[in-house]
Amino acid sequence: MKQLWATDPEKIEKELSQIINNKIPLSCFKAGSKEIRKVWASGLSKKKGTDLLVLYHAREPSCSKKTCMFFYHLPGSSIKCFEASRLKKAGDYLGLEFPTKIYKIQRRRYGRVSTPNYSTATFTVDNKQRINYGTVENISHNGAYISCDLPSIIDEGDLINSLSMSVCLRLSREEKTILRVTEALVVRSVVFDSRTKGLGIHFDLLGEMKDLMEEYLNLRHIEDGSFQDVGHLE
Repeated sequence: MKQLWATDPEKIEKELSQIINNKIPLSCFKAGSKEIRKVWASGLSKKKGTDLLVLYHAREPSCSKKTCMFFYHLPGSSIKCFEASRLKKAGDYLGLEFPTKIYKIQRRRYGRVSTPNYSTATFTVDNKQRINYGTVENISHNGAYISCDLPSIIDEGDLINSLSMSVCLRLSREEKTILRVTEALVVRSVVFDSRTKGLGIHFDLLGEMKDLMEEYLNLRHIEDGSFQDVGHLE
C-alpha cells in the first residue's frame, strides 16, 4: 500500500515547495479520529534553527500535538503522504515539524464505497438537452449507482452523456470531488411504474479524472477505517 519515497532533506524540501507554490491542499488525518480536513501549506520557516512547515487553516483542523498524517496529490504524480506533529500555533497558522520521510501510496483496486452527504449527479440521455438529476449512492473506479426518478425508461445497454458527479466525504459536506464522464453505459436499470428509479453505470476514467477518483476512494477508505496502516507508516 505504501512505499518509502524520500528521506533526503533536500528532496523533501523541494517536494514541499511544489505543494506550496501550486497551492495543493493537504488532507489532514489524525489516527483514531477518522476525521479528515483540508489545510494548505503557506511556507517554510527556518528561524532559530528549527525547520517548520507552516499551514494556514480557516478553521481549527484535526491535527494537534499528536502526530497527524497529511495526504496530497501533485498533478501527474502518485498520491503521497507524510507524518508531522504540531509544534506551534499562532492565529490562523500552524507550525509543523519538518517531515523527515515522504511515502508514496501504491495504486490498488478497491471495491465500491458509499457516497454520503447527498452526493449528486447530473446527466443527459441520448445527447438530448434535458438535464436529469440523481443521487450517487456508491461508486468505484469504473462504475457507480445513481438513484433517480425519470419519467422515461432507460434500458440496460443505453448510454448516458455529460455525466457530472459531485461526491462528498462522510464527515464533511464541504469537501467535494467533481468527477466528469463524457459517456457511461447503463448496465442495470431499476424501473417502477413506468419510471426509471435507479441506474447502475459503467465508465472508464483517464488522466485527471482517474487521479481524482483514486484520491477520493483513498480518503473514503480512511474515513471507514479500512485503509491499512493508516496510523503507522513504519
